[in-house]
Amino acid sequence: MLDVSFSKDGTQLVTASRDKTAISWNVETGKAQKEFTEGHSFLASSAVFLPDQKRLATAAVDNSVRIWDIQTGTEHKRFEHTGRSAAIDVSMDAKLLLTGSDVKTVRIWDIDSGKRIGELKGHRSEVSAVAFSPNKRFCASGDARGRCMIWDVATGKLQHKLEGHTRRITAIKFLPDNTTVLTASGDNTVGNWDVATGKENQKSILKHPDAILSMSVFNDGKQVVTSCADGLVRIWDITTPKVIQTIKPAQGLINSVSISHDNKRILTANVQQRVIQVWAAESGKEIRVPGKNGQLAPFLDFKTRGGMLWTAIFSPYHDSILTVGGRDARLWSGMNAKEVMAFHPHGVVASASFSPDGKWLVTGSWDNTAKIWNTQTGHAEKKLEQKHQGYVNTVRYSPSGKQILTSSDDGTSKVWDTARGKVILTLDQRGTHVMSAIFSPNGSQIVTASDDKTLVLWDSKTGKKIKTFKGHEWPVLEVAYSHDGKRLISASEDNTAIIWDIATQEKTVLAGHTAPVTSVVFSPDDSRVFSASEDGTAKLWDAEKGKEILTLSSHAQGVTSVDFSPNGRYVATGSQDGQAILWLTVDWKKKGAPQVAKSNR
Repeated sequence: MLDVSFSKDGTQLVTASRDKTAISWNVETGKAQKEFTEGHSFLASSAVFLPDQKRLATAAVDNSVRIWDIQTGTEHKRFEHTGRSAAIDVSMDAKLLLTGSDVKTVRIWDIDSGKRIGELKGHRSEVSAVAFSPNKRFCASGDARGRCMIWDVATGKLQHKLEGHTRRITAIKFLPDNTTVLTASGDNTVGNWDVATGKENQKSILKHPDAILSMSVFNDGKQVVTSCADGLVRIWDITTPKVIQTIKPAQGLINSVSISHDNKRILTANVQQRVIQVWAAESGKEIRVPGKNGQLAPFLDFKTRGGMLWTAIFSPYHDSILTVGGRDARLWSGMNAKEVMAFHPHGVVASASFSPDGKWLVTGSWDNTAKIWNTQTGHAEKKLEQKHQGYVNTVRYSPSGKQILTSSDDGTSKVWDTARGKVILTLDQRGTHVMSAIFSPNGSQIVTASDDKTLVLWDSKTGKKIKTFKGHEWPVLEVAYSHDGKRLISASEDNTAIIWDIATQEKTVLAGHTAPVTSVVFSPDDSRVFSASEDGTAKLWDAEKGKEILTLSSHAQGVTSVDFSPNGRYVATGSQDGQAILWLTVDWKKKGAPQVAKSNR
């Protein structure tokens, strides 16, 4: 655990952790209330845009589907037990989601409610591909053994078994007229089936020299593009059926093909080369973009950009490309290959803080981003990203709740407007790592702590530096205000904490820890302070005299964070041992010894 923080009303505690989550806890019961996490835990492998043009869905080997907001990059819905083949489709009205499952069934979900409304049973092996008809009357499914089925969406009844394939179904597509469905298979063929009768049109089978890996249909329903295990991409006339164009991408496995919304371009995703190439559909020639030194290069090369690549699709509604690989999905401009948005889970969550009204939670991560979460739903509402170029170390709300302050290893602290998710002020300390930043109790000032051994006081409106506090011998790891706004306390790698008088800069050194001091906090009445240390202890001090009062030493490893509840009844400590401990402060006065109230992992 890297951070613990109480809500303003003292009823909740939030913990931030290296396991990439933040969890809110009920202080009285010690029970977890919400886990704030999003994104796939393992290998996102397929995706589809929703017809409302505002959302997209990703499916992954982690047996889940996630719905993402394209504008904000945040996850809005999560569907579990959707199958490890990542089979997925969305109805044209954006109301229904179609997936496989982990029990060899097809599942129909209501997207808005997140509830499963249908389960179609009949497959005897893993469902590997699914599709809705454009009119939503039917859906089709295929499995790992080559069996295909057509179902009535409203009743869930099986309409037809499509007999013919002998190997895994890799893709299913209905044609726009709703009367024909195409099925691509590892048996080297694309089947052409009559939806009404379930019979295969033998004269329209698209025969390949090797297994078919992916398939996409042109908007007019007259042509289809396929990628084959022989390394070639073919454009077919469905009615003839003949190849009218052959494309030879970079050598390797072409895991996906997709057609642009205007039907003029085709993209190919090469998994082995980790490269996306874009081709003119009419001529079959590659469309290259300027690369390094002015030389033309493939549209997206992940060997140079970094990241994994499994599949890619054009948006059917606007000029953008979605790539999927690893745990991430990324949206790119289809014109200049610039990244527009990333859809991914947090990295290590280093800090978390409640808004003053308790309705929101902000988390900061070592993936250089921060996220704002709804504490009632547990969903991320905004992502604060693409501004910091280093780890986000701390996140804190302003007293009004209208702003968020982030500190980063890139040497800056940034003030964000919470409503818009935009940066409104940057405090520049380039050349340092800003380890902590905090608003003053009235919000008029900001104090930052950095690895240059100093604290800096700033005007929160103008961003002007007011004064610098020097006294530590090693980097300063955290800073906290007294509640009256007259004093500061800082924690340092020099094994000390220092209480500062802001007006006079007089300091009181708290020496007693045998390892770096990681976290500090004033008691609600400012008469006491707590310090946490990598020596595995937290110490209570007299804030006026600087004398040690008692030591808490129940953690097995270094203590990373400490916080007082607003009423002073509890102290929370978080540790590298994975535990957060709530200590009942009233018992210290009665018995002279610390008492553990709650302990959570």
